[in-house]
Amino acid sequence: MSIFVGGPILVLLGVCVWGIAEIRKVASVDAAMRQAPRLNMPATATPAAVEQSIERLETVAARVPDDAELHERIARLLVDVYRLRRFDEWRGIRPAGVSDEKLWEATAPVVIHALCCQMYLRGQNADLALFRQDPLVKQYLIPAIRHLALARQACPLIARVHSQLAQLIVLVQAPGNDRIHLERSRRVDPSDPDKLFLCGTLDFQAGRADSAFDSWQRSLTLSPRHLDKILSIAGGRLPLLDFVYKVLPDSPSMILSVARRSPEQGVSPMLREFLLTRAEKLANENPMPDDEKHFVLGSVLLLHQQCAEAASQLRQGGLPCFCSKASSTTSHACCRAGTSHLGGFGG
Repeated sequence: MSIFVGGPILVLLGVCVWGIAEIRKVASVDAAMRQAPRLNMPATATPAAVEQSIERLETVAARVPDDAELHERIARLLVDVYRLRRFDEWRGIRPAGVSDEKLWEATAPVVIHALCCQMYLRGQNADLALFRQDPLVKQYLIPAIRHLALARQACPLIARVHSQLAQLIVLVQAPGNDRIHLERSRRVDPSDPDKLFLCGTLDFQAGRADSAFDSWQRSLTLSPRHLDKILSIAGGRLPLLDFVYKVLPDSPSMILSVARRSPEQGVSPMLREFLLTRAEKLANENPMPDDEKHFVLGSVLLLHQQCAEAASQLRQGGLPCFCSKASSTTSHACCRAGTSHLGGFGG
């Protein structure tokens, strides 16, 4: 065989051998990640089983050091072991009435972030330093941060890596340094309502109210599914007007859905009044289809117990009024029930 033929063949052979080695690496990563458990509640895995999975994945990571998803998976498993061991530690000393579900939620990274931010904002630096030296934190969460940093280095375009770093970075840096990771998460994936909700919650815990309001509003604009959680987190902890004008998007139907709630559901009479004022203002000042406008204005009147006027508005939009009495004396409960039967608009 001529040397001029052999040279390219050797190069091609070398490329094929390299390709086979890479395929084997990927296959080993996939196999190891498939074997790793996915934890939802403590009953689904034991610390020993999760630690075995971590050992397998770390062996693979030594051969494939630039696999971002592999490092992120190892980080999540390390967090899982921390949570399992912390859960077992707290189980015997929990207050009466605290369920397993609540205790498990208390081990989550978002709660760790809240705790660290709270201590930092209150000037409890000695307590924060003590928590950072906790054996379980040092054994599992600090290595998790290292793997998340490696994942970000390998691929900076995975939004969940940035949001996970934001939750844990408070264990090694000043809590305010989580902000850069949240900004990266929002830039990488600006249209995920779940991530925007999480970013807003972390900002709120860190005392950055305006950033929290912006993220929550963007999340609700994309989907209403986190509305109850936001109302629960923010209820009673921020001025009513901030919630009405900075958190809720310019959506009359969403605003009305909040206004229909009872005080037991977190909506006081004063908050309801602010909500109805904003819904009415949006309907009067923004272009929208006539039937939608009449629906909004009619719903506002119903919640103001002005059922006769509400019925007139709704009929103008070709909509029925479900109040049992079309009079201004109709009870508030009847009015609230009436609006609950109206389908609403997406606006």
